[in-house]
Amino acid sequence: MKKYLIYSVVGILFVVVAIADFSHAAPDPETYTRDEVGEFVANKYPGARVLKQDYGYEEVKVEILHNRVKKDVVFDGSRKWVHTEWDVATRSLPARVRGTIASQFAGYRIDDVDFFETPKGNYYEIELENRSHEITVHITPQGAVLR
Repeated sequence: MKKYLIYSVVGILFVVVAIADFSHAAPDPETYTRDEVGEFVANKYPGARVLKQDYGYEEVKVEILHNRVKKDVVFDGSRKWVHTEWDVATRSLPARVRGTIASQFAGYRIDDVDFFETPKGNYYEIELENRSHEITVHITPQGAVLR
């Protein structure tokens, strides 16, 4: 009888632990289009096609194809939009941004460019390098250096 009771208690504990562990699992990607993340993407990027979604504990990242550009739309753990980013060709930089780089970062060459949309404003994240240093700067489309 004691043996049966011990097995029962162990079995119940196992089930409770399993349920508690799965309660923190990421949302089912199949429900993606019906939740607030999907609604946000549909409203902000009409016609976008969802390529991939990664649900984590602290971040939700949705990769979309919008106007023939792959973009990463990032949300925090509470599904509040943090930013959207995508690669930008150096030749596509606005003249004001190129002018800022030429005047304030002379001697550096552009290594990589990403564009960020955020709730507080938009900017280019530009990796610059010269022979001995690599720096990352944020520059608005109007040419103002943020950092």
